Amino acid sequence: MLTISEIETVKLRPWARNPRLNDHAVDAVAISIQSFGFNVPIICDESFVIAAGHTRWKAAMKLAAR
Repeated sequence: MLTISEIETVKLRPWARNPRLNDHAVDAVAISIQSFGFNVPIICDESFVIAAGHTRWKAAMKLAAR
């Protein structure tokens, strides 16, 4: 069953086998989140391992560090 909930970004952990290498997009995604809000959720499993949304997570972590 799919559950949508808000959690702290620090609880999420990246999937070690994530095939996408797109760190170059983090700044652009951070700007988008600032401009339009967080509109696409990060998908994770019950252990908070990210299945989809690694770049959004990195951007959110960058914004939280400011």
